[in-house]
Amino acid sequence: MYIKNQQFKDEDTLFEVLFDFEIGEPSPYMQGVIDNVVAKIDGDRAFFEHLDTLEE
Repeated sequence: MYIKNQQFKDEDTLFEVLFDFEIGEPSPYMQGVIDNVVAKIDGDRAFFEHLDTLEE
């Protein structure tokens, strides 16, 4: 697995890098995935009703 010519030994290490550090602008594919997830969350009324029941 590679990011900008860096090789990672396994998927877990790659995910740590992806989620722990800013790696720049998302690719068009990744932006599509993000937009899809956000749209599904925004359209999920049950999710927001459940969220309202949670305490901080």
